Amino acid sequence: MRQIIYTFSARTADRWRSGRVLLAGDAAHTMPPYMGQGACSGMRDGIALAWKLDLVLSGRAGHGLLDTYETERRPHVEVIQRCAVELGRVANLKDPEAAAARDAAFRRGDVPPLPPFPVVTTGVIATREDKTPQSLAGTLSPQGVNAVGDRVGRFDDVFGWGFVVVTTTDPRAVLDADHLAFLNSLGAVLATTEPGSAHSITDVDGTYTDYLAAHGIEAFLARPDFHLYGAGTMHELPGLVDGLRAALGTVGVPTRRSEGAAL
Repeated sequence: MRQIIYTFSARTADRWRSGRVLLAGDAAHTMPPYMGQGACSGMRDGIALAWKLDLVLSGRAGHGLLDTYETERRPHVEVIQRCAVELGRVANLKDPEAAAARDAAFRRGDVPPLPPFPVVTTGVIATREDKTPQSLAGTLSPQGVNAVGDRVGRFDDVFGWGFVVVTTTDPRAVLDADHLAFLNSLGAVLATTEPGSAHSITDVDGTYTDYLAAHGIEAFLARPDFHLYGAGTMHELPGLVDGLRAALGTVGVPTRRSEGAAL
């Protein structure tokens, strides 16, 4: 028999990047366990950082892109930290009467709704003139079952990991050769729910058709970490691609990184 008293903390490093050194997971932020979000937040860090490192190290984006890692992830983490701390206060009530009142409230369903899960609100997302996120920018992209030829499965199982453009009609109708070359340099997947196009997919469970219709949009551009860069009409799609290029600080076409190349 033994008893261990655990001390939990919700602390965040002053900065997550110093030159070639970047912090992630518990090195960047500690997380109380009450929401089960410690490891989840670390994985989000890794996913968010991986695609940015890939672009910078391959010469497809400027080094300043790495600074957006912290600006995007820090606010997201801080919201989850606060929620975990408050949930810990509810779970760890020591006063018997207060705990009994809490339990009774839960049994009655007399509890406030959970706060909305945080999204990306700054960094590599489409913004309005006042720098606030455009509609849907920074939210999570849909993930449905689709088919291309004899391949059937979740979108990323069929197409792999990377940037994604999903549209209601052939994107080549609005994107010029320069836009297409840029997207190709990123390894982006073009997919449309319109039958007969070179980029047509079969929306097996209706996820994409329903999502586009529900939000009144015709296209969205998603990042490799499954957050939307932006969404809008087909007419607005070229502007989204241009905005992404500017946000990445793109410096050229992909190049293979040599061994020992400095960041």
